[in-house]
Amino acid sequence: MKTPKLDIVYEDERIIVINKAAGIIVEENPFEKVNAQAMVQAYINKNSKRTKPPYLGVIHRLDRVTSGVLMFAKKKSLLKEINEDFREQKVYKKYWALTNQPFENESGEIKAYIRKDQKSKSSIITDHKTRTAKACGLKYNLIKNDRKLFMYEIEPGEGKFHQIRALLSHAGSPILGDIKYGDKGFFKNKVALHAAELEIEHRKMRYTAELPLEEYWDNFR
Repeated sequence: MKTPKLDIVYEDERIIVINKAAGIIVEENPFEKVNAQAMVQAYINKNSKRTKPPYLGVIHRLDRVTSGVLMFAKKKSLLKEINEDFREQKVYKKYWALTNQPFENESGEIKAYIRKDQKSKSSIITDHKTRTAKACGLKYNLIKNDRKLFMYEIEPGEGKFHQIRALLSHAGSPILGDIKYGDKGFFKNKVALHAAELEIEHRKMRYTAELPLEEYWDNFR
């Protein structure tokens, strides 16, 4: 896979934020040389005067197929602090998603229960609580449409595995390109889901990422 250009949204001495391209994984692993963590590490190594590689911690994750705001910590102390913010749900996240199957109402809320299926590496949504399923939800609002595709602003209530993708599919509006959750899957390792904004209000942190240069977003810029 060709390494995409690193798109830096923000950087200071404690943190670096990028606009991750769809199709690449977040964390380093021995099987895939092209990943966001390695790209950012190479960048800060190049710009460092230290002989030892500077510290870089993965604060949170995005699915391989999802693009958008991704944060890394340059200090272990900050990594621990922001990880705690995520656990305590003090982090506001906004996504944009495209679907060709619109909701009946332009805005609304989806509530259900979710569990991760390890075998299929997917999330299962049910309308009723079970022993293994946990409550989850999201709010959606129609932003724009071109009569063929519909762009929604999504605010997830939690940060469960594949939460947005599984919930939209369960509600009858799978994300464009998301073959795992019921769409036709036009794009290899990509779906039309973009992490547009991440905010931690009490830290005065707010970062936004522009839509990627993918053909399916062309009518929505």
